[in-house]
Amino acid sequence: MAITHRDFLRSLQPMKRDYPIRVEEQGTKFLITRDGLDMEILLAEEQLVRMGALSMPRTKVDFLFHTASPQQVADFFRRFELSFRRGGG
Repeated sequence: MAITHRDFLRSLQPMKRDYPIRVEEQGTKFLITRDGLDMEILLAEEQLVRMGALSMPRTKVDFLFHTASPQQVADFFRRFELSFRRGGG
């Protein structure tokens, strides 16, 4: 994702209304457990991508679903996408 760890955490905050999120490992690991959904979100080290004069943050994000129904996964990503929408077209 083109995002810093700080911006990821800020964008994740609205999801706390729907999902209990426990932050671990100094903000690089997020544990979510709710109604049979058991998952982790892991953030890799921040990188900076340069393209000429332009530079953008880059963070690899892994979503690990330990237990979840297909519907729970779909519901999670629907909510995640809304939370991380940044005015793009």
